[in-house]
Amino acid sequence: MAVVTAEIISTGSEILKGFILDTNSHFLSLELQKSGILPQYFTVVGDDEKTLKDSLKLALRRSNLIIITGGLGPTDDDINREVIAEVLKKKLIFVEDAYKNIVSRFKKRGIKMPAINKKQAMIPESAIYLKNNWGTASAFIVEKNDKAIISLPGPPREMIPMFYHYVVKYLKKKFDTKERFFTRVIHTIGISESALNEALRDIIKKYKDVTFSFVAQFGKVDILIGIYISRDDSRIAHTKTSKQINRVEKEIEKLLGENIYGYDDETLEMVVGKLLLNKKLTIATAESCTGGLIANKITDVAGSSNYFIRGYVTYSNESKMQDLGVKEETIKKYGAVSKETAIEMASGARKKAQTDMAISTTGIAGPTGGTKEKPVGLVWFGLATKNELFAIRRNFLGERTYIKLQTAKTALDLVRRYLLGYKL
Repeated sequence: MAVVTAEIISTGSEILKGFILDTNSHFLSLELQKSGILPQYFTVVGDDEKTLKDSLKLALRRSNLIIITGGLGPTDDDINREVIAEVLKKKLIFVEDAYKNIVSRFKKRGIKMPAINKKQAMIPESAIYLKNNWGTASAFIVEKNDKAIISLPGPPREMIPMFYHYVVKYLKKKFDTKERFFTRVIHTIGISESALNEALRDIIKKYKDVTFSFVAQFGKVDILIGIYISRDDSRIAHTKTSKQINRVEKEIEKLLGENIYGYDDETLEMVVGKLLLNKKLTIATAESCTGGLIANKITDVAGSSNYFIRGYVTYSNESKMQDLGVKEETIKKYGAVSKETAIEMASGARKKAQTDMAISTTGIAGPTGGTKEKPVGLVWFGLATKNELFAIRRNFLGERTYIKLQTAKTALDLVRRYLLGYKL
């Protein structure tokens, strides 16, 4: 089979109503591409029998591979196994091994198994049973002619390990595609999606066999570079692909320079942490409008205790003065959201924590509190080192949470640029 048309169906009214995010589709899409399968369709369906039937019938008409997540629980709204069996005109059968697995899991937890959990041991006849070592929902793969339906649990803590344990091997055997899709992600900050597209237009035109995508999210834009290669000689093909992607990368780096902060799985806080470690420097944070978000991001990185010494959340004017030594006259004359206050916050944090540097934020996150002179979204950043003091002003748009996120990322980016020697 040269081309595999794939579809991902996420089920659950909680997703459709926006109560939880559909992270399963994101994960499955990235993983399928590693097997040379690029999903053509994403569908989200609530816990409604007719809607799910219609969606599954449509998927069977247009796709070779269908992966469905969710709907395998014990409650009345978990209808996926029944719907799949009905659409394929198959009976549901009881799997003794599946039942024993469910009973065993309840026993290990010291809980009596409710009778309704027994239905989780039912799968369509002729389906391949996939034992769930991470939960009670029995997953399965059922084939119809040249098509395959893979039904997996909804919770990522169950779905992800089951995908790696069972599905990867199955896909390799069932859909032995002649191509693989290699991707590289370039993370940028400080430049808009439209500006990126403009800057890279000639490169995009130049490399016809390379796909380019832009993903904008919370103050940063990712560039996704992708290329399909033949598997006739995987070693040679991989080498050629690596050289091709590296060539594209180098050209992009020349154009974007300091706006690129990392690649693939690297986060901004990881990059900043590596720079601090390599330079053997320590840092403190002094936060007002971000409420500790910068410190939280820094400490998301394992080993951050080697360079992150202390974080101050000084939300009130009094705390800025008491904890960081900001002068009362500074706040009275210039205001809490000002260049002068930001500098004194950073300087005070660095001295009190006895670190090599400190970053501060003070701003108006909204939705109220703004004025004509100081609108909602105005943020002042202070950066203090042993020999230098900087103040940087930014104006962000959006609602409160978005402004806080942009502020935290910008603070980390300012530290990154300073450590790399760029002008702030």
